[in-house]
Amino acid sequence: SGKVGYLKNMYLNTSGGSSSTPSGSGYDVGRVRANNAGSYVNMRKGAGTSYAVCGSLKNGTAVKLLGSSGNWYKIQTMGGQTGYMSKNYIASGATMTTTAGVNMRKSPNGAVIKTLAKGSSVTVTRVEGSWSVVTSGKSTGYVFSKYLR
Repeated sequence: SGKVGYLKNMYLNTSGGSSSTPSGSGYDVGRVRANNAGSYVNMRKGAGTSYAVCGSLKNGTAVKLLGSSGNWYKIQTMGGQTGYMSKNYIASGATMTTTAGVNMRKSPNGAVIKTLAKGSSVTVTRVEGSWSVVTSGKSTGYVFSKYLR
């Protein structure tokens, strides 16, 4: 019907089905894109340069994209610190490495697209529950997040 709503997990029956994540849950992943390779970019308490600096993040740092306000993203570091950063300094996706040989799947627990060797570099664009949406070469699929660093 096109309506969106919320349902408490205790009312969901996942037995016999795949453990895919409901549409709309999770978060997009970005990375800090500074002007120079070793540079840092300020994170602020609000969406604008008039807000106080609450931290600075090094070029390439992976962040969760929690929302946006005008030309600013609300972000969260993987360590849990939240703040705002100009969209000019955020690129889509973060590079991560596989910690073991893993299967890239069409969907969470779905058919295997290809197998990635330990140490493979992938671009993570979204995290949905325990799964990450990754791109490796020309393939995009799901990898269990615990096998990425």
